Amino acid sequence: MTIEIRSTDLDCLKKHTKACWPEEACALLVGRHKGNQHWIVNFVEPARNIAKNPSQFFEIDPALRIRLEMKNLFERDEIIGVFHSHPEGKATLSETDKNNIREPNLFWLIASTLSGKVDELCAFAIADDHNINQLTLLSTCDVNGD
Repeated sequence: MTIEIRSTDLDCLKKHTKACWPEEACALLVGRHKGNQHWIVNFVEPARNIAKNPSQFFEIDPALRIRLEMKNLFERDEIIGVFHSHPEGKATLSETDKNNIREPNLFWLIASTLSGKVDELCAFAIADDHNINQLTLLSTCDVNGD
């Protein structure tokens, strides 16, 4: 139950989070689902938070998701994860997150932030038995994806 992600992609998410603070940052993560709750992230796509109250919630523009799905239609990559931050909060699933985490092939990566700086990152996915599992995040220098 792991996620492999390049350190440069984590840096991108951290910069995006800082730029969005004090609102929630969000992004889509693209790569490959290897099965048995193992994902390899090949790139991240920072998104604009279109929620009505972006300091407490996040909503990714559906047009971005559609564009990424169309771009990867004939590729091996697909949207595999959702990222968002909890400004001045914890890197855990909120009750709203728990109600929205429904797609079994997507993981959720959550950042806790303190004054706009990422303090902690935790990842979660829904299992076949509908329980939520915390995943291990592996930061790598380079991910091959094969």
